[in-house]
Amino acid sequence: MNPRSGFGTWVAPCLLMAACGSRPPPSTSPVTWTSGGEAVHHGAGAPHAPVFPPGPVAEMWDALRPLTHGRAGSVPAERDGRICAQLETLRQRASALAAAPVPAGAASRADAWRAGTTQLVREADALVVACADPTRAGVFERLEALHVAFHELTEDLPP
Repeated sequence: MNPRSGFGTWVAPCLLMAACGSRPPPSTSPVTWTSGGEAVHHGAGAPHAPVFPPGPVAEMWDALRPLTHGRAGSVPAERDGRICAQLETLRQRASALAAAPVPAGAASRADAWRAGTTQLVREADALVVACADPTRAGVFERLEALHVAFHELTEDLPP
């Protein structure tokens, strides 16, 4: 082919567009555990299967995990309905965790643990308010805040 035919003038831009257009642009929203940020939090490729000591911590995780790491649903009304259906369980387990003694693995940071459980209860209460709203606006965001508060509380807790 004749190099002066203009072949290169349109092939290079097409290849560049194909290469650059094959991946969506980076998200401008914050990375969260439910938005795919688990790999960032747990290390790339790390499974999200923490092991907690039996009792209130594990019980809270058992209630929270299916809603945050399972398939709660992608249709907001269905997803929010599933979240709000578990509201009382989440609230009770957050309160039980706050009322329980500080786990042995968190004894060195007992004050931070107590502050973290207080925050967990606040987030559960905020979820109650979001579920009570007829529009259920903010339910998923409130669940995410509860989820983050739980992870921050238990981040360094040994099994």
